[in-house]
Amino acid sequence: MIHKPVIESVSSFKQMILFTDVANMCLEYANPGLISFTGESKKKDGKFFAQIIHPDDQDNFLDHLHQLKSSGTKDAAEIQIRLKSKNGLYQEFNFTNRLYRYELNNKSNLILSLINPLKYEQEHRDEEHPEQNDHAFNPYFDFLEQMNEAYCSLEMIFDKAGKPVDALFLDSNQSFEKQTNLEDVEGLTLKELSPTLENHWFQIYGKVAISGKPAKFRHFTESNGEKWFDVSALKSGNSSSRRIIVFFREITHIKKAEEEILRTSEMLKNEIEQGERELRESNQLLQSVFDTTDLGIAVLQRLVNKQGRVTDFRFLRINKILARMYGDVDPVGKRYREVTRYGEELKIFEALTAVAETGKSIDTDIFYNKVDFNNWFRLKAKRENDLIIVTIEDITQKKLEAKELEESLRFKKQLVSASAETILIANLNTFSVRYINRDIFPEGGITKERVEGMPLQEILPYIHPRDREKIIELHKQLLKTSGDEIAETELRLKLNGVVWEWFNVRGKVFRRKDEHWVEEYVLLVRNINKQKDIQHELLKAKKLSIEGEIARTFAHELRNPLASIMVATDVLEKQFNLGDYHPGPQKYLDILNRSTHMLNKLIGNLLNSSNYSPAVLDKVNLSEIVEEAINRASDRIYLAGIQLHKKYSDTYPILADREKLIIALLNIIVNASEATKPDEGIINIEINEVNTDFVLSIEDNGHGMNKEQQEKLFDAFYTSKEEGVGIGLSSVKNILEEHDADINVISEPGKGTTFHLSFTKAEKS
Repeated sequence: MIHKPVIESVSSFKQMILFTDVANMCLEYANPGLISFTGESKKKDGKFFAQIIHPDDQDNFLDHLHQLKSSGTKDAAEIQIRLKSKNGLYQEFNFTNRLYRYELNNKSNLILSLINPLKYEQEHRDEEHPEQNDHAFNPYFDFLEQMNEAYCSLEMIFDKAGKPVDALFLDSNQSFEKQTNLEDVEGLTLKELSPTLENHWFQIYGKVAISGKPAKFRHFTESNGEKWFDVSALKSGNSSSRRIIVFFREITHIKKAEEEILRTSEMLKNEIEQGERELRESNQLLQSVFDTTDLGIAVLQRLVNKQGRVTDFRFLRINKILARMYGDVDPVGKRYREVTRYGEELKIFEALTAVAETGKSIDTDIFYNKVDFNNWFRLKAKRENDLIIVTIEDITQKKLEAKELEESLRFKKQLVSASAETILIANLNTFSVRYINRDIFPEGGITKERVEGMPLQEILPYIHPRDREKIIELHKQLLKTSGDEIAETELRLKLNGVVWEWFNVRGKVFRRKDEHWVEEYVLLVRNINKQKDIQHELLKAKKLSIEGEIARTFAHELRNPLASIMVATDVLEKQFNLGDYHPGPQKYLDILNRSTHMLNKLIGNLLNSSNYSPAVLDKVNLSEIVEEAINRASDRIYLAGIQLHKKYSDTYPILADREKLIIALLNIIVNASEATKPDEGIINIEINEVNTDFVLSIEDNGHGMNKEQQEKLFDAFYTSKEEGVGIGLSSVKNILEEHDADINVISEPGKGTTFHLSFTKAEKS
């Protein structure tokens, strides 16, 4: 609220302001009012106070400032001090002093003094300002207090470089308090009230105070809600004055209205432009359709009688296609019945009339059957207000192609149903089986209904674990092939229980999205299990034909000396009759006896093996097979002084022919024992689970093999021993092939040999 006069026309004095640096007890800033009154420059080497303050008041003034600083209070304190005017006369003034709450010239220990005269000599005041009287009788104060526009007056404060850095509130009106929510601002500065206030405000107001040029602008603030203000600032006082008057009013509602008008105007402008653009585009599109389409297009206007019934149609516009259909006659501007010969006969006029009267569109095929002219047409018509848009298309070729396609599809369907192969189409967009022509194995649940739509990854469990890489490789090949290339592979599928059967799979790209993307490929699946069996039997027969003949010869030749050994053993045992007193020789006689009986049994098996019989696979425990093979080789292991280490304990279910697999493992163990030095040999046997397999490892520390020996290891009649004919490991390989077991040999001369045999788990079979 207005407490003191501040406008030259209504004030009785000029506000004097003083900033004192208490630490150095020197002047920091004096405003033009104080400089003008005293006539002293503020640059007189810190002697400013001595020049303007009465000698008797100087100590009181300095002590007062010291006490105010040391107390640290924010409250103002008053003191009366006599100041010397530029005329040399002393006048008593009231100093209102307080700590300044901001920094000036990077100093924070400043005291702000507001200096007002204690009393006036009436005649002196009338002499200097004869036009001024007491503000209580001045109508301007009532006007400022009652006006709706916010008002405040400010004394601008400058730093030593002459840059405006703050402003002191001199007075304000009630509207100022309402619009800013700030009360009792007189005597405070802008920086004290708002330390974060932007510097550009002081630049604007400082320029007005120095130049005298008014400033008018709009300002947006968020400090007291989102508001807009219309601001006017003008200089007050003479040229040396640094006081300004600020008027402002909130115009948020006006600004919002202007923005709304602007938005509405912009929206209307955009809508008009959009409408014009759409109209142009629509006309361009219509013209483009008329000029480029293969359809005949006509725009018809319906003609009605007094009762509102349609009597005819008038051609308003047609395109080039329809113009060619009418030949030399130009129908534009003419009636439909006038220029169309067969329109009523083909019931086209009747159809158009129904569209005009009901508003329901039509889309129908019409067969035009005249001499030497049998064509199909598609007629479409739609009502738009009083207009009928008609299109007519010659679909004769499409009809013929559709008929041919139907016949082709019928033929292909019959061909597919009669094919001996299973036909499967894989869709790579959905990664599923889109089509399959028949059941694969209905007894095992592999039916057309189940497989069709099945995700491709769900087919993998039906494929033998060792063949899954083949189907993945086939998939990769198909993605890389051209349109005419065929990829092919052979793999085993599980049809029932644990039975695996061989199938031939051929694939070809069926549909592409582009040259880099295959959408579908077709697979032709054919059961070749019988052919595989025949091939296998022939191969076995070929391999064993010579081996069988040799085996029979060896068996017959071995039986005579073996019989002699057996008889000699019995005689020695009876003649010695050593009993329990000489257990050493008896132990070796027992070994000799067991070995001769085992050899006799093996010779019998060898004679039987010359007549090949396929392996009969049953579910057995691999660890039991290994134990039996070790048991049969135990005497040889004992006599050779070999250390045997076993590392297995669990159950390892596999599918195997028990007796044949024992023979194969016995061969490998015997070979390992023969490869080691007597009393220095070590054989390690362990079983591990690796993915879908059980891997049996048989390792020795024998003499090992070079690369050439490893390559010939399983060849018939090859041996690296000084004695022997080399049919043992060849037989081992044949037996393992019957068990679908992989064999991998790792050997290095002087470091020993390891056999890794991989058997598929029975649960995964």
